[in-house]
Amino acid sequence: GTSVSDEGEGGNIFWCTADGQKLRRVATGFWNPFGVCLDRSGNVFAVDNDPDAMPPCRLLHVVEGGDYGYQFRYGRSGKHPFQSWNGQLAGTLPMMAGTGEGPCEVLSYHGEGLPEEYQGNLLVTSWADHRVERYRLARQGASFRAERLPFIQGGRDFRPVGLAAAPDGSIYFSDWVLANYELHGKGAVWRARPRQALPKATRTEPNLTPNSQEFLRKIEKLSTWADLVPVLQSEDPFVRHKAVRRLAQLPEVLQAQQRALPADPRLRLGILLAQRQGEPSNTAELAQSWLKDVDPEVRFLAAKWIADRQLRECKPAVLKMLDEPSLSVRLYQGLGAALARVSDQDVGEARMSEFYFKRITDADSSPEVRIAALRAVPANHKPMTLDLLEKLLHSPNGGLRREVIRVLQEHPDPGRFKTLGAIAAAADLDLELRAEALLGLASRGQEAAGSLLGFAVRGPAVLRVEALRGLAGLSLTPAQLAELSEANRSLEQLKEPLARVLGQSFVGERPLATDTAGWLKLLEGPADADAGRRVFFHPRLAGCSKCHRVDGRGNDVGPDLSAIGRTERRHLVESVLQPSSSVAPHYTAWRVATSDGQVRTGLLVRTYLDEYTYIDDKGEPFTLRTVDIAESQPARQSIMPERLVDGLTLQELRDLFAYLESRK
Repeated sequence: GTSVSDEGEGGNIFWCTADGQKLRRVATGFWNPFGVCLDRSGNVFAVDNDPDAMPPCRLLHVVEGGDYGYQFRYGRSGKHPFQSWNGQLAGTLPMMAGTGEGPCEVLSYHGEGLPEEYQGNLLVTSWADHRVERYRLARQGASFRAERLPFIQGGRDFRPVGLAAAPDGSIYFSDWVLANYELHGKGAVWRARPRQALPKATRTEPNLTPNSQEFLRKIEKLSTWADLVPVLQSEDPFVRHKAVRRLAQLPEVLQAQQRALPADPRLRLGILLAQRQGEPSNTAELAQSWLKDVDPEVRFLAAKWIADRQLRECKPAVLKMLDEPSLSVRLYQGLGAALARVSDQDVGEARMSEFYFKRITDADSSPEVRIAALRAVPANHKPMTLDLLEKLLHSPNGGLRREVIRVLQEHPDPGRFKTLGAIAAAADLDLELRAEALLGLASRGQEAAGSLLGFAVRGPAVLRVEALRGLAGLSLTPAQLAELSEANRSLEQLKEPLARVLGQSFVGERPLATDTAGWLKLLEGPADADAGRRVFFHPRLAGCSKCHRVDGRGNDVGPDLSAIGRTERRHLVESVLQPSSSVAPHYTAWRVATSDGQVRTGLLVRTYLDEYTYIDDKGEPFTLRTVDIAESQPARQSIMPERLVDGLTLQELRDLFAYLESRK
């Protein structure tokens, strides 16, 4: 027989002959790939259940040697920096679409028993969502995208599992019925067919082979670096994957490029990934050399290589790098995980939080090391007490004090507001630190109105602006409004923030959301990235941090924006003004109709048994039971508010974009 054994830990897809011979692994990086099928063109598709805290489940186009991002060694949640669910990590491949919960089988339909538009569709059984789903495929580069369409929706005791097509084209599917896994004897088998016989017609087989398949076959024959460069630089992850596999088969080309590394970081990533596939004898030496690269993504992949292979020879290099100043949170966490792996330690969130926390409390840690560790530890980590944070506030290092204030902004202890108020009132402190403290007070809502009012009517302008932001949307008495108006009417930079608090128009004439050129022109002018960060994290204004994370702060509902500044300004502006123009499958919102007639829209962020938790367009969670969901369809719009900019002044918008662009 044949055995396969290496780092493919977690879900895998294998191939063998009909008699069980010639076993090989086709692809890895799955959580639990229940169902696999082929279409008539030979394309392989799979459905993959989601990790504990990383919905949605996935519909995947499976290719030879593909890595789909999940490794169990880095935890069940699917949120470790070394895990990828939609191709976020270099070298991993994305999903075609998110599916319903508990997908158990996938079938490529080519029968004559269903209407012609079903030809080439993928049918998927969703155990937990009580339905059989239908996906229409369309070409997308070297792969596909998939659109979910209605097919069969059942009630609370309909839990489809297996799926098969009969010779007459009708569909059979098994039904487990109950939510438990006991052998209860209540299962059923159903058959789906048209009520009336369909007219005989010439059925045209849809051409589902991507246009680039011939191009991909040509990549397999490339033999020089010059030929490989353009495909390694491709925007298509499936093309890059093919190019890396080909490069790994050309050791002489690979070695030559290692001796004279190219300037383009995309090409260096390709070389690193190809070396990983080739299992060179000097693996540890190569991994350590990549740790010294100038590109953070290359360094991150080097840390993952060390962690995956447990390259213990690299431990001194990892320890040294952990003490470098200005590491990104992602790279810092990656290095921490690599250190744990080469030290045979657990890399779970609790264990890693303890490791980072010790670096905070270590008297020998530099301010830079403490800053990095503070960003890596959740603010609700139990040993992270107010007493400890207040002690750290006495540091002479301004950067460390700023980071402590940012921890206080997210800390669960209500006593933090007293500390933040004292910081805001300390006239001897830097104004930026005091403004950060006011940002933290704003999350207290109406209870902070009195304190914020005091800062809004006297003192430096930067604090007045921040206090006015915190007062937006709060209930103030006529006397308080009059006091605000009288104190700030003569200051031009306070005119728009004041008008917002007073309930007056402050937006002025602005271009249409689709007029990107007009907005780019309007946004020209002086901007303050530090002020823009406070707009980003402000709970009463943009509220970006309710869904997005930067440098370990905020929430991970939407994409991490720590390096969003690498995106060109035009794309940034379009993403904010037209958030629904391009939404990755991982972030598809759902329009959910419940049995009581309500309709809600949200992004699915967690599933537990029959309870689904969504985040709405205000960043607020809501939970529904699957038995109460009458219908669930992909929403046309993102949950990111379409008119987010309407609540911000022009200066706040300029500052916000300056902050986003600063995130390199």
